[in-house]
Amino acid sequence: MSVGYATLYGDMAGGFAVIKDVPKTLVYDVCRCINKLAERPSSEAVMTKAPTAELRPNQKDSDSLPEYSVLDPILKAYVEDDKASGRY
Repeated sequence: MSVGYATLYGDMAGGFAVIKDVPKTLVYDVCRCINKLAERPSSEAVMTKAPTAELRPNQKDSDSLPEYSVLDPILKAYVEDDKASGRY
């Protein structure tokens, strides 16, 4: 949501953005923890596939955004910590 798009039935979960405020890197970390405990863990392909909004063929989020390991701290500083550009 902070970068200008979200995926309906993905991170928006049918129009109600349940995980909109959760950084992508944290989502992956939580999924890895759940997979360690799960009787039937998520497929490794889900965890390793490049994130995409699937707006066009072969699109990846990293085509227009930094990798989430870089982007998530920027969004936290800007949105949660109310930092303005250049004031880090």
